[in-house]
Amino acid sequence: MSLHLLTKKKKQSTDIHFRCTTGDASFNWRMVMQLDVPSVNNKLTLQCYDKDIFSKDDFISGAEIDLTDLIKIPKDLDVPITLSKDYVDSVSQDEKIKYESLEFLTGGDDEEKNKFWVQCYYKNEKSGRILCSLEILPIWKAELSKVGKGRKEPNTSPYLPPPVGRFQWSLNPLTMLNQCVGPRFRKKLYCGLCMLCLIIYLIFLIPYMIYHLGGQIFNPFNYIKK
Repeated sequence: MSLHLLTKKKKQSTDIHFRCTTGDASFNWRMVMQLDVPSVNNKLTLQCYDKDIFSKDDFISGAEIDLTDLIKIPKDLDVPITLSKDYVDSVSQDEKIKYESLEFLTGGDDEEKNKFWVQCYYKNEKSGRILCSLEILPIWKAELSKVGKGRKEPNTSPYLPPPVGRFQWSLNPLTMLNQCVGPRFRKKLYCGLCMLCLIIYLIFLIPYMIYHLGGQIFNPFNYIKK
């Protein structure tokens, strides 16, 4: 699974979360992009894809964020701006409509209130969410506070730890099996192995049972010839 971010003429992608069996892909990926201001289209597009090796990647869902009003602040005031809950609460009702698909974290999950869930859609139906944050800086500020793309150095603003839930190599065959197959197929596989072991056990047990039952029928008193 991978995540794509697009503006009118630019596109960036995260790395790939292989074997995302739970559907909760973890990226912890920073995208750095220069915006052209003014621009006819100031919408930021997020798209999520299922990675395929031998065919075209499958589109899972996507969403758009209108940055028209947000971009005006760095452009006109020459100061950085973060898309946060405080900012959304401060704008007019007409502007709030542009951010109605965003759900900001609350409480201890995000003290700065600048992380938000973006509701994504596929064919007009809800299909997953993306947790992200967004900051727009004037070019002079971006040059002074350079950050690395992805998780590269300088890994700041914010620091991005290694993602969780990724595929990990192990010498334990059960650990590798649990990572290579999904939970439903894994359950069927384990049930099949149990049935196979039971069948093998019965195959070895049946001759002994026949011998024992035959002895009970033809020699019920366990008589031993001398």
